[in-house]
Amino acid sequence: VVLGPASSGPSMNAQLILKTYNVPQLSYSATSPTLSDTLEYESFFRTPPSDAFQGLACADVMKNVFGWDSVLVIHGADSYSSGGADAFIDAATDMGMTATAVKAVNEQPTWEDLTTSVGELASSNTRIVFLMAQASTTAFILREAYAQGVFGADSGYVWFITDAFTNNMAGVKASMTSDDPCPDCDAASTKAAPAALTDAECDAAMKGTVGMSQVSDFGDMSSLYADW
Repeated sequence: VVLGPASSGPSMNAQLILKTYNVPQLSYSATSPTLSDTLEYESFFRTPPSDAFQGLACADVMKNVFGWDSVLVIHGADSYSSGGADAFIDAATDMGMTATAVKAVNEQPTWEDLTTSVGELASSNTRIVFLMAQASTTAFILREAYAQGVFGADSGYVWFITDAFTNNMAGVKASMTSDDPCPDCDAASTKAAPAALTDAECDAAMKGTVGMSQVSDFGDMSSLYADW
């Protein structure tokens, strides 16, 4: 038995070899819905649930709790993020919601591409945003969204952000407040990174978000947001 890898993309790559030799693979945190395909990933097993359930929960809250009919979707280009976003869109569509814009962002985007992707969300009349990306990509997107005035308690937008964010809030905040969040992005870009936020600006901006996280105790969940 092979334990791991932790992430969905590397788990998929490992399966290309392991399934050939019928070697069981067990991941403790790979959650992409794509890995549920037992024909493609025939010797893969995992302990956490598929992100299809996370997408379903987000769509259910948006439609059946708040009564919203449309949503903007922005996600990372990696397997975890794109697979989860597709599952959310499928669930939202089944519930009668419309994804008015869908944008994918590379894990190390150029700042120009990031500005364009967030700008397309800003030009929409929809004010509900579903974001699914790795923690580092989430930080880049939120920095740019804050700079464009579409993220924050006073922006008029509500952001639903998934577990890669809620499980690493401290890391996201560190990147959002860093003067140099991605040297590789700088090297590939002709413009500067979106401006860093202060700690106080981060804390205030997060009042406009809803974070998703797997929990085993549905009692006092305030500790999840201690970093904010």
